[in-house]
Amino acid sequence: MGVLASSAPAAADDAAIARFHHERAVRFFEQGRFEAALQEFFLEQQATQNPRTAYNIGRCFQELGRTRSAFLAFSEYLDRLPEDEDDGGARARAEGVLRQMAPRVARLRVVSDPPGATVYVGERDLGDYGTTPRLLAVRPGTTRIRVELPGHRPAQVDVEAVVGREEAVQLSLTPILGAASVSTVPSGVPVRLVDPAGQEVTRCTSPCRLEAPPGPYSLLAVGPGYREASALTRLRADEETTASLRLEELPAPTESLTVTANQRVAIVRIDGDPVGFAPLLLPSVVAGSHVISVEAQGMAPWEERFELSAGEPLLANATLYAPITRRHSPWTWGLLGSGSALFLGAGSVAIAALVHHRGWNDGQRDDADAYRERGLRLNRTADALTAVGAMVGAIGLVLFALERRRPQLESTGFVEPAPESFRREPTLVAEDPDAPEGDT
Repeated sequence: MGVLASSAPAAADDAAIARFHHERAVRFFEQGRFEAALQEFFLEQQATQNPRTAYNIGRCFQELGRTRSAFLAFSEYLDRLPEDEDDGGARARAEGVLRQMAPRVARLRVVSDPPGATVYVGERDLGDYGTTPRLLAVRPGTTRIRVELPGHRPAQVDVEAVVGREEAVQLSLTPILGAASVSTVPSGVPVRLVDPAGQEVTRCTSPCRLEAPPGPYSLLAVGPGYREASALTRLRADEETTASLRLEELPAPTESLTVTANQRVAIVRIDGDPVGFAPLLLPSVVAGSHVISVEAQGMAPWEERFELSAGEPLLANATLYAPITRRHSPWTWGLLGSGSALFLGAGSVAIAALVHHRGWNDGQRDDADAYRERGLRLNRTADALTAVGAMVGAIGLVLFALERRRPQLESTGFVEPAPESFRREPTLVAEDPDAPEGDT
């Protein structure tokens, strides 16, 4: 199992240095001068970070019989080699070597939360052993493992390492944080903590407490209807700063409302307050829900609720009608009155006819036949009056019923998006007061 050929790095100077030491290392290795080859491979590793160099270093340690160092080098090679790369069968060879060496070394599998922490074994000044997760071969006995990660407090533990056995070492790193206690006026608005690169780190709803790694930040607070407020702050490790932000209220959004009507001098009211006479342009009505009403003397008023949104001007048009005060015509009342009078007359004549009939039936009168004749004439008169009264009254009732069902006109109107012509030309020309009235 020989050494691996080096792959050229990106930088030209580093590539030249790496090639120089790699060629010397290969030559020494082929000559059996493994100490010299090992030295050259280490110099190559300083010039470029290539996983194949770790493999070659492992081969040199293996030839020198330094099992623990060889195990570390082959383990580093496998950790740095991309998972989808076989490297010409070198991966399988390295895995096989590790399996053969495992019974002869004390192994520690170091894992940290979060991962990516630098691993130190024993004295920190002796250099690191890569980053977590990492499989290490260490001296038997009590070994101190220390892990460090920027922005976190270091963690360490003493582990008893035994030859031929693998121990799991799990270390948790506590983040180093500063805090800011934030209040706003008004309260209850979202507050964001943003780093100098413009990235949001965390957020909360005021009043609240924010935590983040030490450093400079921006506090940004914004709520509906308010301008964004900001402040600079610096978080210090294990300290809490305070910040207060006052938000400036934005002016309420407005939009235009155009009002037209079919009556001159029609009063326009918005939410009950008079605002002018139609035709009328209101350029700055506060957006939201409103009630518009249009009224003119002698006319039934019109009223409607509408929603006004910024960017959507509206047009309101009112068509006012005079209310109907006369429900029935004089002819109807005349026919009903005439029918009633005819019925009353028929009743009076019928009574007189009844008196004559009774006088004739008594037979005490000398002119009984004449009396009877007058009674018969009165009967015929009462019948005629009754028939005529019934006919006239019936006609009056029919007219009364028809006129009662006649619909009463009501003032109408609409509110809709304003046409483009209104949006392009917002100025309205005053209506000529001498012009005839009519629907718009």
